[in-house]
Amino acid sequence: MSKRIIEIIKNEEKLGEIRLTDSITDKIISKIEGIESYKKLVLLNLYKRIAIAASFVLLVIFGIVFFKGEGSHKVVITYPYNGEESVELVGSFNNWESKIPMQLDEERKVWKAEIVIKKKSIVEYQFVVDSIIYTTGDTIYKIKDKNGIEKAIISI
Repeated sequence: MSKRIIEIIKNEEKLGEIRLTDSITDKIISKIEGIESYKKLVLLNLYKRIAIAASFVLLVIFGIVFFKGEGSHKVVITYPYNGEESVELVGSFNNWESKIPMQLDEERKVWKAEIVIKKKSIVEYQFVVDSIIYTTGDTIYKIKDKNGIEKAIISI
């Protein structure tokens, strides 16, 4: 409707009984265009907020569906501190692909790392002490692989 008003103002010298000068016409057109621009900005802002809210909802749903913690447990693995400079954890929980640095708990005198293990699984692991020694530590739950290498295990 405002476009129609702009057309009338631009094409007509009279609006009812009122004569409009060019400066008044320009001011009216400017105001109407300003109002139209404001409406567009408000609408764009509304669309932006709706898009952000929808993205958040989808992200939450995605997180619930794909990252729900029901099928896994967090497990803290420890290794006794005996003056080592570093201890790392490696195992089947990440396909033996990377070493996880363990943190020294000086109060308890143990190295520790937290890993996530899927329910109903058996996980093999070893400790890498000062970058060279692979060991199972003091655990009583151990197996030997087909090459005779000892690995500690956890079953959940």
